[in-house]
Amino acid sequence: CKLLGYSRKSLLQQKRSTIFNITESGFKKMLKERTAEGHATAVVTVIKSNGKLIPCNINSAVFADRNGIMQSITTISDLRPSLQAQQLIDNKKDKLIKDNVAEALAKAAANVKESNVLLQYIGKSSYDVMWDWDLATGKISVGESFSEIFLHEMKRNTLTFNMVARWMLSDERHRVETK
Repeated sequence: CKLLGYSRKSLLQQKRSTIFNITESGFKKMLKERTAEGHATAVVTVIKSNGKLIPCNINSAVFADRNGIMQSITTISDLRPSLQAQQLIDNKKDKLIKDNVAEALAKAAANVKESNVLLQYIGKSSYDVMWDWDLATGKISVGESFSEIFLHEMKRNTLTFNMVARWMLSDERHRVETK
């Protein structure tokens, strides 16, 4: 009575369609199950006396009274507190996931930066032509020996692929681009 906003007498006079959204598939399924099994549970929409709709869990059972007349008893539990609690849990999970993603991205960026520094040290200390192609930016970082071997001056040891490709045979260029 308190949940739905009816007096006891008024509630007992209401029809099923006044209290429940009887067009819902969950309600229809519950009725079929209750008829077949004698009892059923379902999540349905309940209609309060003021017309407000609320999600509820209902447990319903049928039985024969002393006179053999079939009766039913139905308990209605408000799901709003459970849904609100679940929403708080979901919000905390979402925040945790966002924080974890942000932390992972920051670590990845730091690892890339550290890797680039190591490549630069390797490039400075090696006489082989070494290069690192950042596919995201299209920039190629080359070692100090690149200038010596190809006699090409550059700024900050950075080139584009088209610049590097000028020194490749066409078959080599295609193979490098593909791989």
